[in-house]
Order: sequence, then structure tokens, then C-alpha cells
Amino acid sequence: MSRPSCTAAFLCLATALLTGCGDPGPEVAVIFDGEVATAADEQGPVSVILVSLDTLRADRLGCYGYDRGTSPFLDKIAAEGARFTSASSPSSKTATSHMSMLSGFHPTVHGVRNCYTADALGANPEMPMLAEYFDAVAYKTAAFTGGGMMTHELGFDRGFSVYDDAGGGADRVFPKAASWLREYAAVESEKDDPTPFFLFVHTYEIHDPYTPPMAFQERFASGYKGTINSERVDLPEDAAEAWKTDPEFYQGVQDQFWGGFQGYLQEDVAQMSNLYDAGIAYTDSLLEELWKTVEELGLDGEVLLVITSDHGEEFGEHNGMSHQTVFEEILHVPLIVRWPGKVAPGLVLDNPVQGIDLSPSLVELAGIPSLTEAQGFSWAESLGGETVEWNTVWSELGTPNNELASLKWGRYKLIGNRQKQDAGLYDLRVDPDEKFNSIQNFEELGVHLSKLMFAQEASNLELAKKYPPVPAPLGAAAKGAMDALGYTDGAVRDVKKPELKD
Repeated sequence: MSRPSCTAAFLCLATALLTGCGDPGPEVAVIFDGEVATAADEQGPVSVILVSLDTLRADRLGCYGYDRGTSPFLDKIAAEGARFTSASSPSSKTATSHMSMLSGFHPTVHGVRNCYTADALGANPEMPMLAEYFDAVAYKTAAFTGGGMMTHELGFDRGFSVYDDAGGGADRVFPKAASWLREYAAVESEKDDPTPFFLFVHTYEIHDPYTPPMAFQERFASGYKGTINSERVDLPEDAAEAWKTDPEFYQGVQDQFWGGFQGYLQEDVAQMSNLYDAGIAYTDSLLEELWKTVEELGLDGEVLLVITSDHGEEFGEHNGMSHQTVFEEILHVPLIVRWPGKVAPGLVLDNPVQGIDLSPSLVELAGIPSLTEAQGFSWAESLGGETVEWNTVWSELGTPNNELASLKWGRYKLIGNRQKQDAGLYDLRVDPDEKFNSIQNFEELGVHLSKLMFAQEASNLELAKKYPPVPAPLGAAAKGAMDALGYTDGAVRDVKKPELKD
């Protein structure tokens, strides 16, 4: 596997610290014994579709063991390709996590946080972005997103010839992507040597407020008698214009949904969870429609499709709602890779991977010049069945204070609180729900993991000096779309989701 040079010192330190520390778990073996060719090996450049389903936790999909039928299409795609069982998000926040996914750098390095003030911070223009690598080798590049935290003001548009962040749900975003694919095919299908493309598609459809169409609510969330109002409100196609016309509109949508939630009632928490499942099923159906366009255009047999998420969602597992922690219900996300003829159907990969691995992996698979400076590891070779050694996995909360950090090492996980200067240690093999803090029981292990955490922090802070974030004043589109997600109102304020009561 490729190793980024910028973290060589950290890896050497980690090796020294861990000698005699105990076994984190066996090396990971994979099921398929084959060889994955990059695009440069055989067929020339390959087209890539990257889909991010915002706020999707892995354990709510059938292919990850869930039994409610939320994801028939995603399950089908997983069966046709590879599924990573231990993928972790870089952060519990959308802007932070996606910037890591699309750059290959940890959150502290790029410094991009969710937008809680009108004057946000965007990515340093010198920090390389994934789409720029594709653009540099003459790919056609396009992105269609739900807007909000994915606003171009933060630097997400860099490298894309088309970057649509007008907002809207998947019922608006996915058709735009399908239309772009049809336009691409109309131009390129007659060429002997068609230009490859990199298409990024992102939607907040699964994010709260959980208000999918009633047909899906009836399948997953019927029979509720409480006061949560899950009536779907059609959002305007242009968030900027809507926000300028009526700054209170989006806040009203949030108030309507969360106003009736009573966190001390188990039936209310259960209903939120059911509505979330309904939203996954709805999004799954819309993604299937987008894929039908790919099939109709004859691209499904050659395109590299990667589906993942930026973070998950909590429903009372640690006495809260939404995504305000770094426990596994937030960090464990799906990662599904479909590439006919290159990736064996039904391949299951247990090696730990993280969001910052995405960019170097896609670059290597596409056979274009590598992301030599990225902190992530490419998992391209694991798709061919290589036995992969474990690596540490790093995540951060990603709020303005950014007080929480998580480091996973094999079966063990350390959560550190920068402000309180304390930590929690969890053995994910015997305590997958992270209910028991074992920091007092495994003192030596806790010391070693703490040293690893401090080493990673130091490495991140040192590299961050090279890429300080830059001022990124937000426009009306970003403000409007973020109101729709409950993060701001007209004055741009942080809206925290309710915590549950004991």
C-alpha cells in the first residue's frame, strides 16, 4: 500500500511506542484473491462517480446487517462490488469531513469548520483538492450538492468546471446530475476516445429534518401518536433567492419539525429513528433512479462508482440526538466500491480505512499523478485482495472549539477531550456500543494511545502551518441552505439539537 511521506515521522514514532504494548488485533485478511488494475494499467483513464449521502450511518443499511429494508439499491451495488466494514469519517461535521475527504488532510490541517458565523474560514488555495487532480489531466469535472456547508465559498468548487450548490433535496440534486450525464454522453459518445469524467454528487436528504414523502413514512414510521410534525415541506430550488425573500422561512421548517419533539419520551426518540430510516429508503430509491441514467447511457459497465458518507447520526445511544460526538454511531460510515471487471462482486474488506484515504485511493485507481502530500493511505491495492496491515484511524468533532478527538488502533479506541483534558478508552471488540470507559483498567494501553494521539496532534499542527485557512464570507445561498438544515437563522447562529434527559 502507498504511504504518504508527510506522516513518516509519526508512523516511526507510533511503531516505537507500540512495541510490547499488546496486540490490537490480527492482520486483516480479505476474501478475494485477485488483482485490481488501475486505469493506467490497461484501459486508459476511467470515469469516476463519487456519491456522498450526508448523515448516513453504516449500520442502517441492509448490506451492513440492518433488517428493515432501508437500502435495496445500495445493497445491490454492494453485492456487485466491494464493501468496507470498518470505514470511519474524519469528523462529525459536514464541511469538516468533506474537506478532509476531498483533500486527504485531517481537519486540524485544513482548518475548515461548519459555518456558524457569517465570516467563515475556507480552504487555503494552495492546498490541493481532489477535483484539481482530475482537472489537471483533462477530465470533465462536475459536482451537484445540497449546498449549505458544501458551499463554494469554503473552497469545495476548486477543480470543478461545474459546481452546483444551489441547494434542495436529492429529488432536485440527483436529476441535475442525471441531466449533466446525458449532456456528457451526447457530446462524448460519438468520439473514438471519449474524455473521462469525475462526477461528485452529494445530498442532505437523510439529514434532519427527517421528512421524506408520506409513502416512505408509512412504511417505516406509521402508528406514532405524539406531537412530532413530520409533514414534508417543499424547499425552494434556489436557496439564495428564498432566503433573501423570506429569511424566516427555513427557520420555520426547523421549528415545525423539532418543536414537537420531547426528548424524555422514548416513543419520540423511536419515531425520529423511524423517520430517519424512511429518509434512507427514500434516498436509496432516488439514487437508483440516478443509476438508471448511468445504465441507459451505457456507462455502468465501465465507470468506477464509490458511495460513502461524511458522518452518521445518534438516536439516544449516548444521551443525545444529531451528530455532536465521536462515538461509532457517528463515525462508522458506509464505503461501497463498484467497478465491473476490476473489483470482485461481493468482496468484503475488514481493514480499517478513513475519510482522508478517499482522495489518494481514487487518484491511484484512476491512474493519474498521485496525491503525494496527502495524509491518507490509498486502499486501492486492498481491492485486489492484498492482506492489509492495520493503521491508526483519526477523527475530530469539527466544531469551532473542536474539543473532541478520536484515535482507533485495531480493536481499541481512545476519545480525548481537549478542553477537559480527560479521555475515554473503549475495546470495540467486547464493547462495540462504547458503554464502558476502560481507561482505569488498561493504564499502560491508555498511556500508549494517549502518546499516539498527542503525536498525531503535533503532526497535524505542524502541517497546518503550511495551509492556514482563509476568510470566506458567506453569500445568501449558503445562509439560506444552512437555515434549512437548522444550523443558522437570519443572524447566523448555532442551533443545537435537543439532548435527551435521563
